[in-house]
Amino acid sequence: LSALHTPALIRLSGTPEIDLSNNGLRRVEGVHLLHGLAALRLDHNPLRSLWGLAGLATLRSLSLQNCGLASGSVLDPLATLEGLRELFLQQNSVPDEAVEGLRAKLPHCVITV
Repeated sequence: LSALHTPALIRLSGTPEIDLSNNGLRRVEGVHLLHGLAALRLDHNPLRSLWGLAGLATLRSLSLQNCGLASGSVLDPLATLEGLRELFLQQNSVPDEAVEGLRAKLPHCVITV
């Protein structure tokens, strides 16, 4: 499984909490279809893009532990998640400057690295 498929996502719409850890996901396109999603775990996936998360207005908690995130720009889509209150980035190699920049853009979010 390298990406999520729209028909499966539509069936999950309305689910408040989803754990997609350890699925070999590289992309998360289509996650915006998950209306009402408050918590999402994507741990242990070799993610290359987070743009599919942009615009998830109801998302409050996001876990991206051990996803091979190494560049600061990979975090850019997360700045659109104004409702985010918890972000878990442990076991990634994201530069400190990128994390601090995200903290400035999301002042109500606790970011754990």
